[in-house]
Amino acid sequence: MWLAEALQVLTKNGNAKLRVDNIARALGVTKGSFYWHFKNREDFVAGIIDYWDKRFTRPVFETVSANTGDAPHRLWVLMEMVHSRDYARYDASVRAWAAQEPWIFDLCSQVDATRHQFARSLFAEIGFEGLECEMRARACIAYLSYGVTAGPRLNKADRLRMLKLQHELLTRR
Repeated sequence: MWLAEALQVLTKNGNAKLRVDNIARALGVTKGSFYWHFKNREDFVAGIIDYWDKRFTRPVFETVSANTGDAPHRLWVLMEMVHSRDYARYDASVRAWAAQEPWIFDLCSQVDATRHQFARSLFAEIGFEGLECEMRARACIAYLSYGVTAGPRLNKADRLRMLKLQHELLTRR
């Protein structure tokens, strides 16, 4: 509950409001309960990044890995799952926060490296190599992570059409 609320506070109010008293108030608990769950701020911050990874990255990997379709289909499953379940909703906020504190950036970079490697493996399986494989993996991750927040707001149907086009462009030879 602390970690989920922390992501909400981070996204709605920024990292300046990511304080124990603010989160405790939002949760309706005492500040003292924080120390029941976390040793200190560093432990809490590491927990937020770990929660972000486990809640919004790992389920995608598990679902895609369990899918028996070919690589283009599994890539679509990944893209559609991130889109339909709004799994990227905290990405921009986490990265903006990480850009301000190097050790948080390092934690965030580990999650990003895992995401990148997973996407890259799908593009390699499709048959792309070298820089072309790298570019497609980066473009996919960037689109999924920032597509929700970048540019004009689109309705759900238009976002899905754009996602399908993105998939088509990324997998086209």
